[in-house]
Amino acid sequence: MDVISRSDTHPPQRSSACHCLLGRKPRGLRAIAVSEAGGEPVVIRVASVVDGRPFPTLYWLVGARLSLQLDRLEAAGWIARLQAEVTHLQTYGRHVGGSQRHRAQRARF
Repeated sequence: MDVISRSDTHPPQRSSACHCLLGRKPRGLRAIAVSEAGGEPVVIRVASVVDGRPFPTLYWLVGARLSLQLDRLEAAGWIARLQAEVTHLQTYGRHVGGSQRHRAQRARF
């Protein structure tokens, strides 16, 4: 992937490219958020409400090469490792916060 451009529009030919990449027409397509230098969509932005129902995922990775790379990282266990690290940092943050609150309360006496 060379130069990446960002856009808030989606010309019809790029919408067709999304259809080909997904294997179906993208529901709620609002924009091609990121595309490769050659114009192939990489990330699309969709509406927050589709068919009258909330649609929680606003950005979708549709680029074939980047999707394959991400699939390989996931298969190698990287997503689980990163989630474990985030969980650890959140737990650590709660402990630090609790310790700081304890020291603040103790300092009042």
